[in-house]
Amino acid sequence: RATGKTNLLAVAVRLANGMCDFMGPPPRHNVVPGHSIGEEALVKLHLLFRERPELKAALGVPVDEGRYLELAEFWIENRGNHEGRKSFEAYGQDHMPVLRQPTIEGHAVRATLLFAGVAAAAVVNGREDYFAAARRIWENMAGRRMYVTGGLGSTARYEGFGPDWFLPNDGYVETCAGIGGAFFSRNMNLAFADARHADALESALVNAIPCSVSLKGDTYYYENPLVSGKDRARWAWHGCPCCPPMLVKVLGALPSYIYARDAGGIWVNLFAGSRARTAVAGAKVEVRQETRYPWEGRVAIGVDPERPVPFGLHVRIPGWCRGAEIALNWKRLEKPETVRGYARIDRTWSRGDRVEVNFPLPVERVTAHPAIEADRGRIALRRGPVVYCIESVDVDGGRARN
Repeated sequence: RATGKTNLLAVAVRLANGMCDFMGPPPRHNVVPGHSIGEEALVKLHLLFRERPELKAALGVPVDEGRYLELAEFWIENRGNHEGRKSFEAYGQDHMPVLRQPTIEGHAVRATLLFAGVAAAAVVNGREDYFAAARRIWENMAGRRMYVTGGLGSTARYEGFGPDWFLPNDGYVETCAGIGGAFFSRNMNLAFADARHADALESALVNAIPCSVSLKGDTYYYENPLVSGKDRARWAWHGCPCCPPMLVKVLGALPSYIYARDAGGIWVNLFAGSRARTAVAGAKVEVRQETRYPWEGRVAIGVDPERPVPFGLHVRIPGWCRGAEIALNWKRLEKPETVRGYARIDRTWSRGDRVEVNFPLPVERVTAHPAIEADRGRIALRRGPVVYCIESVDVDGGRARN
């Protein structure tokens, strides 16, 4: 008897099979999505069957996982080719071939979801042109078109990106764009094992995303400008209610963002009370965290392998942090090796091993790049990854600020 999950998977496979039959190189049709999100979904469907081929027999429908990756690649690579179809232009990242685009353009949600798919596909197909495109676009997005909160999309007219350094404090900053940016940064972290990508993910998770939903959890902001007036309020229903399901998606995925692994080790990307079980170097390993981060800077990481096993534990040192202290089994490590923003501890791990990290959390003044005209002469206040919000109730005559 098929389970409910198996039935849903069979539906997804039937849909994917139908799209693969209809869309693609001639004699199939030149069709690409008007709103990106399916690219990464097809890559994940490919991976699911590649890693768990036994699932195919339970579905009762034909499965060819190679076709799903090929269709994702077609959707990515055929933007800019408008033969037989209309163009979505720069608004839909369709103004030129994706793998040659120099900057992130157009509708911010569509763009971030598209390049989340490019990064995911790069990890699977191993193509350098995919890696290069994902790297180039992420650097432009995070380096020149992202708010201090991790918010994205400064222009209301098309819910999208403006030019480099155009980050007005009353900009659009759509909730779903911040979530799409988090997906993109997460996939970049998996592709490159660089702590900067996890820093951007953390900033969105701590600032840009939670500010959009009320503490009660039943009202939302569609837009999240850094400066707003007293009449602005969250809504219980919206004509385009995309924020709640996107929030569910990112929060549902959050447990999988905390840790990562490769053949040689375990990576601690986010700091949250958690427990994970995985396998490294042929041994089962449990990793635990105890922390009140980001309100406190102390993080305790327990490592419990089923037997003594050598591997590297990579602990992210956030880019905002200065003077992190790391101890192994209560002995301070004076100069741990740091690679791409991760402190690496290589050893033969045994049950009961413990790593403690202490991140100093002073309140800091953050200044913007001088090219950002709206922020000249202004500062933001940040403690650890948390960017402070000064509300009108705190400042007489002031305006609410996210």
